[in-house]
Amino acid sequence: MRRETSLLNPAGKRASAETSETDPAFMTKGGAPVMAFGVMGGNMQAQGHTQMVMRRVLQGDNPQACSGAPRWRINDNADLTLEPTVASSVVDELRAMGHKSTVLHRRDGQAVGC
Repeated sequence: MRRETSLLNPAGKRASAETSETDPAFMTKGGAPVMAFGVMGGNMQAQGHTQMVMRRVLQGDNPQACSGAPRWRINDNADLTLEPTVASSVVDELRAMGHKSTVLHRRDGQAVGC
Protein backbone atom coordinates (compact mmCIF):
# COMPACT_ATOMS: atom_id res chain seq x y z
CA MET A 1 0.00 0.00 0.00
CA ARG A 2 1.15 3.50 -0.72
CA ARG A 3 0.68 6.68 1.27
CA GLU A 4 -0.81 9.68 -0.48
CA THR A 5 -1.15 13.25 0.70
CA SER A 6 -3.68 15.42 -1.11
CA LEU A 7 -6.60 17.73 -0.44
CA LEU A 8 -8.80 14.65 -0.16
CA ASN A 9 -6.29 12.85 2.05
CA PRO A 10 -4.33 15.50 4.00
CA ALA A 11 -3.23 13.07 6.71
CA GLY A 12 -1.42 10.80 4.26
CA LYS A 13 -3.50 7.78 5.27
CA ARG A 14 -2.97 4.54 3.40
CA ALA A 15 -4.53 4.45 -0.04
CA SER A 16 -6.21 1.18 -0.82
CA ALA A 17 -5.59 -0.81 -4.03
CA GLU A 18 -9.36 -1.09 -4.25
CA THR A 19 -9.77 2.50 -5.41
CA SER A 20 -11.16 3.23 -8.84
CA GLU A 21 -8.39 5.61 -9.86
CA THR A 22 -6.10 5.00 -12.81
CA ASP A 23 -2.41 4.75 -11.97
CA PRO A 24 -0.17 5.43 -14.94
CA ALA A 25 2.81 3.26 -15.81
CA PHE A 26 5.82 3.90 -18.02
CA MET A 27 7.83 1.19 -19.72
CA THR A 28 11.40 1.56 -20.97
CA LYS A 29 13.93 -0.68 -22.67
CA GLY A 30 17.62 0.15 -22.48
CA GLY A 31 16.73 3.55 -21.06
CA ALA A 32 14.54 4.46 -24.03
CA PRO A 33 10.76 4.98 -23.72
CA VAL A 34 8.63 2.13 -25.02
CA MET A 35 5.13 2.83 -23.78
CA ALA A 36 3.16 4.94 -21.32
CA PHE A 37 -0.15 3.46 -20.20
CA GLY A 38 -2.73 3.26 -17.48
CA VAL A 39 -5.50 0.84 -16.63
CA MET A 40 -8.60 0.84 -14.47
CA GLY A 41 -8.19 0.60 -10.72
CA GLY A 42 -9.30 -1.90 -8.15
CA ASN A 43 -8.28 -5.53 -8.23
CA MET A 44 -7.96 -5.33 -12.03
CA GLN A 45 -5.09 -2.84 -11.88
CA ALA A 46 -2.14 -5.18 -11.34
CA GLN A 47 -3.67 -7.73 -13.72
CA GLY A 48 -4.25 -5.05 -16.37
CA HIS A 49 -0.70 -3.72 -16.10
CA THR A 50 0.63 -7.27 -16.43
CA GLN A 51 -1.50 -7.93 -19.52
CA MET A 52 -0.30 -4.70 -21.17
CA VAL A 53 3.37 -5.47 -20.52
CA MET A 54 3.10 -9.12 -21.58
CA ARG A 55 1.43 -8.16 -24.86
CA ARG A 56 4.13 -5.58 -25.58
CA VAL A 57 7.11 -7.74 -24.57
CA LEU A 58 6.03 -11.22 -25.68
CA GLN A 59 3.85 -10.43 -28.68
CA GLY A 60 5.46 -7.16 -29.78
CA ASP A 61 2.07 -5.42 -29.95
CA ASN A 62 2.01 -1.63 -30.23
CA PRO A 63 0.41 0.31 -27.33
CA GLN A 64 -2.96 0.64 -29.10
CA ALA A 65 -3.11 -3.10 -29.83
CA CYS A 66 -2.15 -3.84 -26.22
CA SER A 67 -5.00 -1.75 -24.85
CA GLY A 68 -7.53 -3.00 -27.41
CA ALA A 69 -6.85 -6.71 -26.88
CA PRO A 70 -9.40 -8.86 -25.04
CA ARG A 71 -9.02 -8.60 -21.29
CA TRP A 72 -9.57 -11.07 -18.50
CA ARG A 73 -9.30 -11.01 -14.74
CA ILE A 74 -9.32 -13.34 -11.82
CA ASN A 75 -12.00 -12.03 -9.47
CA ASP A 76 -12.14 -12.11 -5.69
CA ASN A 77 -13.56 -15.67 -5.76
CA ALA A 78 -10.67 -16.91 -7.95
CA ASP A 79 -13.05 -17.25 -10.91
CA LEU A 80 -11.96 -16.16 -14.37
CA THR A 81 -13.90 -13.34 -16.03
CA LEU A 82 -13.38 -12.84 -19.76
CA GLU A 83 -14.44 -10.22 -22.28
CA PRO A 84 -16.70 -11.39 -25.11
CA THR A 85 -13.96 -10.94 -27.72
CA VAL A 86 -11.96 -13.85 -26.26
CA ALA A 87 -12.23 -16.66 -28.81
CA SER A 88 -14.82 -19.28 -27.85
CA SER A 89 -12.22 -22.01 -28.47
CA VAL A 90 -10.03 -20.44 -25.78
CA VAL A 91 -12.96 -20.28 -23.37
CA ASP A 92 -13.77 -23.93 -24.08
CA GLU A 93 -10.16 -24.98 -23.44
CA LEU A 94 -10.05 -23.03 -20.16
CA ARG A 95 -13.25 -24.68 -18.99
CA ALA A 96 -11.95 -28.12 -20.04
CA MET A 97 -8.94 -27.48 -17.79
CA GLY A 98 -11.30 -26.84 -14.87
CA HIS A 99 -11.34 -23.03 -14.79
CA LYS A 100 -14.67 -21.54 -13.81
CA SER A 101 -14.92 -19.02 -16.64
CA THR A 102 -17.56 -16.37 -17.14
CA VAL A 103 -17.80 -14.43 -20.40
CA LEU A 104 -19.30 -11.00 -19.91
CA HIS A 105 -21.41 -9.54 -22.65
CA ARG A 106 -20.16 -5.97 -22.71
CA ARG A 107 -16.97 -4.37 -23.94
CA ASP A 108 -17.12 -0.81 -22.71
CA GLY A 109 -14.05 -0.59 -20.49
CA GLN A 110 -15.82 -2.02 -17.48
CA ALA A 111 -16.41 -5.56 -18.70
CA VAL A 112 -13.72 -7.03 -16.53
CA GLY A 113 -13.08 -3.95 -14.42
CA CYS A 114 -13.75 -3.42 -10.78
